[in-house]
This record gives sequence, structure tokens and C-alpha cells, in this order.
Amino acid sequence: MESMLEAMADGFLFHLAHKKARREEEEERARQRRHMAHRRALHQKRQERETRRVSFLRQLADYQREAADLRATIACASELLPQASPEYGRMIAWAEQRLADLEAQNQLEVLTSNLRGQGLFPEPDDLHDPEGDPPTPKYTWGD
Repeated sequence: MESMLEAMADGFLFHLAHKKARREEEEERARQRRHMAHRRALHQKRQERETRRVSFLRQLADYQREAADLRATIACASELLPQASPEYGRMIAWAEQRLADLEAQNQLEVLTSNLRGQGLFPEPDDLHDPEGDPPTPKYTWGD
């Protein structure tokens, strides 16, 4: 009878140990899933930020090209102003104001403020993943 109770106790203890091990394994898998989900979220945010960076830089280049074009147009127009119509003079005045606005947008202080405000190049980088980009999932829902 005693050996039967010992066997039952051993079986019960084995069952508890097994159950504990499975729970710990499941907790570890859940922790790994949360960690990978966090890394994938960081990756997604880095991609979105990269898109915003490219857009910002393109807009900056567009402003600089437009400013250069306006400078050339205004320089050529100054020769024609004495005999030009009032409408032409108003157009050139408007172009000069547009150029002043564009040049103001290209001031280093304004650019720095915009970069900081949009969080495009923060230091330290809050989206940095020391492990690099996460692997692409092998399966997606519905596969």
C-alpha cells in the first residue's frame, strides 16, 4: 500500500513538474512573441519615418529648385520692368515675395526646427533595434 501511495505521489509530482515546465515554456514563447511584435512595430515605424524623411528632402529640393528658378526669372524681368504692364510688375512683385518665403523656409534655423518637430533624425534614435531588422514572418494568416 505504501509503494502504491509513493507511486501515486511520484506520479502527481511528475504531473505538477510537467505542467510547470509546459507553463514556463508557454510563458517564454509568449514573451518571445511580444518581443518580436515589438521589433516588428519598431521596423514599421522606421519604414514610415524613412518615407517621411524622403518626402521632407524632396520638398526641400523642390523649394530650392523653385527658388533658383524664381531668382533667374526675377533677374531677367528686371530688364523688362520699365516698359512692362502693371500686371507684369505685380507678377514680379509676387514672385519676389514668393522667393522671400521660400528662402525663409530654407534658413538653417527653420530647417532644424522642422526636422526636430517632425522627429526625422532624433538622437538617440528611439526606433533603433540593436538586433537589426526582424526576420520576415514565415507564415501569414490564411496560409
